[in-house]
Amino acid sequence: SEYRVDMAEVGLLAAQGPEKNDETIAISNKIVEKFPDEVEPVRFIAALYDRQADSPKSEAVIKQAAERIKDPLARRDLNLLLAQFYDRWDRPEDACTVLEALSIQEPDSIPIKRRLLSNRVVVKDPAKTQKLINQIKAIEGDQGWQWRFEQARLWFNGTDFNARSSEIISILKENISANPDDQASRVMLAQTYERSGRSQMALAAYREALSRSPQDVQLIVGTVTALFNAQEYNEAARILDRVSKDKLAHPAIQNLQFQNLIRRGDLTSAANMLKEYLITDPNNVPMGLSLAVLKLEQRQFDDARRLLDELRAKDPNSLPTIVAQIELNVRQNKPDEVLKLCDEVTKDHQNALSHLIRGRAYASLKQPEKAAEDFDRAVSMEPNNPDVWIARSDFYALSGQQAKAMADMEQALAKAPANVSIQRRAVDMFLASRRREKVQQANTIIDRSLESNPDNADLRLLRAKALLVEPTAPSVQDAIQILEKLTQDRPEFSEVWGLLAGVLTSQGQSAKAIDTILEGLVHNEKDRTLLLMKAQAEAAKSPFLAIATLKQLLAEDSNDMTATMLLADAYVATNEADKAEGLLTELLTRCDPSLKRLCRIALAAAMYTNNKKTQAQAEFDSLLADEPNDPTPLLTHVRMLIKDKLWDPIEGKALDWYQKHPDDIQTILTIAQALAANEDATAQKAGENVLKMAFKDHGDDIRLVGTLAVLMQRLERNDEAAEFYKRVIEIRPDDVVSLNNLAWILCEHQDKHAEALDLAQRGLKLAPKYIDLIDTRGIAYYRMGKFTDAIRDFTDCIKLYPQETAAVAAVHFHLARAFAKANDADNALQNLNKAFSLNEKLGGLSPGDLAEAKQLLEQLSKEGG
Repeated sequence: SEYRVDMAEVGLLAAQGPEKNDETIAISNKIVEKFPDEVEPVRFIAALYDRQADSPKSEAVIKQAAERIKDPLARRDLNLLLAQFYDRWDRPEDACTVLEALSIQEPDSIPIKRRLLSNRVVVKDPAKTQKLINQIKAIEGDQGWQWRFEQARLWFNGTDFNARSSEIISILKENISANPDDQASRVMLAQTYERSGRSQMALAAYREALSRSPQDVQLIVGTVTALFNAQEYNEAARILDRVSKDKLAHPAIQNLQFQNLIRRGDLTSAANMLKEYLITDPNNVPMGLSLAVLKLEQRQFDDARRLLDELRAKDPNSLPTIVAQIELNVRQNKPDEVLKLCDEVTKDHQNALSHLIRGRAYASLKQPEKAAEDFDRAVSMEPNNPDVWIARSDFYALSGQQAKAMADMEQALAKAPANVSIQRRAVDMFLASRRREKVQQANTIIDRSLESNPDNADLRLLRAKALLVEPTAPSVQDAIQILEKLTQDRPEFSEVWGLLAGVLTSQGQSAKAIDTILEGLVHNEKDRTLLLMKAQAEAAKSPFLAIATLKQLLAEDSNDMTATMLLADAYVATNEADKAEGLLTELLTRCDPSLKRLCRIALAAAMYTNNKKTQAQAEFDSLLADEPNDPTPLLTHVRMLIKDKLWDPIEGKALDWYQKHPDDIQTILTIAQALAANEDATAQKAGENVLKMAFKDHGDDIRLVGTLAVLMQRLERNDEAAEFYKRVIEIRPDDVVSLNNLAWILCEHQDKHAEALDLAQRGLKLAPKYIDLIDTRGIAYYRMGKFTDAIRDFTDCIKLYPQETAAVAAVHFHLARAFAKANDADNALQNLNKAFSLNEKLGGLSPGDLAEAKQLLEQLSKEGG
């Protein structure tokens, strides 16, 4: 009773705060003198000394008691306490020594061995860790759960995680099966699924764990983070709302709530949340930086600069703060400040990251040569870092250097072959390239990933994108089915709705496409991408319809350049160019400095359309003078001149640009293609002149050669076209489009049917489902009298061509001819009538085809009659 009263007095003093610490320690020491074999007062004194940051006294109190007290259980508890303090004092070696001594004293104690397994010294030694796990297994037996968990943890943290992931999953499942309340195993199982890219399996494990421990902060954070990664935003929001109601406070949860507000586009609430946090914790640098970045995104530049200056004053060397300052100065068009900060970074942080930061800044300032130097230097400094290769890949991609961008992405994949994020980025890039070998590589990555994670929404979306690269009728239908299923499974996944609407539009189902966008907006009512797609779909039907949607978008974000440009276009299309001009003039007064150039270009175009052509010309000239290497003003001006059919001035501008930029083939190609696409013979001749001007100096540039080949074929100068196509194939032997076009010319215009067939066969070995090439081979068979083979090819084409494709009409005509030659009049008539029906609806038959088709119909009718 006396001991309990004394300890209660100590507890009362301790509860009164640090100012009572000395008195509390004095009384506790008296208790130790009176009751030398009691452990509790020793713990109390040690904790008080530790609170005063006097670790030597705390250590001495515990050691003296351990020597004094004879009870073995009490001594063990004191040594465990000492090991705990050693960990807190960052003395893992001392903690390891104490725990190893205890393990020798109690060789069958699994808790002590598990404490050792968490020690930082032991964790760094896999061999020692495995030995301890084997000892626990020997004590527990094969069915023990503790050695299983520790074994899974060792493999999870090891270097061979990918090779061991299946074994980790297996033994954790065994633990959970034997003990459904084993939350530690369930959480690690979720983390294993997550790390190996099986996001849906991870979510299932997290959901089960959270349902059993709904207040567990670690589980809340893990589950919501996994939901964010899987883009299951609605479920994540429900959990966060429940957490707010339960008043669970934790920095990690607050961060997720902040992310949720950002995702919803509620920047004002996000900023208010950060302000509240900073009131309670004004020295929280990460929170202050988040608020500054948010102000930057809200274009509240003065507030952002004030916050960033305050943060730099607290920590002058904070790299994230400096990076934010660089971005702020880029946005405000202050290149001198940008480069000054970048030079500070590279001087103070002589590593790859510092050069990546400066490289991105140079790229933003439109200084690509200097940007390239920094990216190259970063790669040379850290050649085994995949993030460095990805950064340079991004730079090359934005610079239009796709081959280099893909080469660097290959390097990133080689450095981290199991990284799911890199795989997905590589797949997107490879599919967008449409290069056959890259598309195949992308498909291989998708197949491998889907094998282990068949329900992953991101991977299923990539599969749909891959199917659309070669849009045969079966592949388009498969893609539509995947996308429709995804809209059911993941209605909040806005990208899926957008892609599905795009596919439907390409299939001629514009009404269904608009319905799809509207349905997507039901689940994603504020999604700006879907709203923009809605406006574009409306504009395709009637520009008047799009105006209301675009005004709504601008009411929510008046600085949205895309919506502004589309609205300006809609005004121009509805003969209200003055409104377009007024809209852009007003935007120019308040938009980001980084966007002013784009706004000026759009304004010049609006002035031109508004019959202020002299002013527009002056503005285009001024824009070119400001940035002589940026062709955007020139190309925009050319589009205006094309509307007025001013072919000679366009040709003159192209010549002038080429003389000043002899290596810029892309701009010349863009102008030439715009001219050649016109039905006017003078425009086509101007396009030819522009192309041949550059061809003299760049005869091996496949883009020029290929474009000349297509133009010559379009102008029915087939002998010239054939020579250009041959040159393309010499440069790039696997160019199946050129193989097809050359085979067609050889067959239909040069009567070289066998040679055409050989070329078609060669191309189909490279691309077995290239529909146009199958049709060309069918024509070659037809010309050679091999009608059965021709019928087979034309029938395959009809199966492969997507619906609502104009080319199908021509294939039905080709099939009708082949059936007629094979003396199958019924099938010939059936396909001929189908060709006429499709041609009326979609076109597809050339004047020559149409005349021949009518002649064949007359012939078949006579024979039938």
